[in-house]
Amino acid sequence: MRIHDVLAAAQLFIISRRRAAEAEGNERAREFWHHVREYLSFIHETGQVYRFEDYLEEHTPTPQAHAETAFSAHGGEARALLFETLERVSTPKEQQLVRVLITLLDYVTGSGQGDAFEAFLKSCGEPPRVMASFSSLEEAKTWLMNLPEPPHRAHVLIGDAYHEAWYSREDGVRDIAREYVVEPLLEKLTTQGPPPVVASFDTREDAEAWLMKQPASPMLFVSIAGECHLAVYQAKLNRHSLHSLTRGLKEWEEEKRRAVERQREMDAD
Repeated sequence: MRIHDVLAAAQLFIISRRRAAEAEGNERAREFWHHVREYLSFIHETGQVYRFEDYLEEHTPTPQAHAETAFSAHGGEARALLFETLERVSTPKEQQLVRVLITLLDYVTGSGQGDAFEAFLKSCGEPPRVMASFSSLEEAKTWLMNLPEPPHRAHVLIGDAYHEAWYSREDGVRDIAREYVVEPLLEKLTTQGPPPVVASFDTREDAEAWLMKQPASPMLFVSIAGECHLAVYQAKLNRHSLHSLTRGLKEWEEEKRRAVERQREMDAD
């Protein structure tokens, strides 16, 4: 079975267990399954699906595995509860899915990504972090084609625009496409009217110089030459990307119209 199918089945298993916990009014179990699901989100968002696939082929989870590693308190509890679940599920398929989830927790912690996972949890609701930045699509594609071990999925910036770089190990295909992640956020943040800006600047250079001193601010609105921009801190790049509010909202409306047209064409077929 392809790793994508395995992870999709694991996600459906988590959803079913979480819904059962909600129906029973078991808040602790609901939070537990939500936490486990975040591990799936983490490896997807950080482009580590194929790395996990390789790890999964080589490791079998045991209660003692990674017992001494730096699991967070919540992560350690999640692992213990997964082993309890393994004893309770009745079908071989469910048992295998639980083993996959245990191995997933071991992979994240055993590869020294415990802190990165905790940072990922805190950043939920923010635009995804980017892996690299480029001045043109051609430059970005050259980078992707020359990577010896490309990520399954990664976010990159071309200028200030988010793009998704992706790789299919099964097909050997690599490509980069525009991705609208900031634009719907701009729409959400402005539903109550124009957002307050924290600082105003005459030029982009002035704004960037000031923003370099604000790394603890993941998102904030600034004005540049009278135009409102959302500044998003990019930790890997150690700088903020700048997203025009007016242009972003216009591009998002255009993309939503294109999505409607694409759906109509699919329905017509």
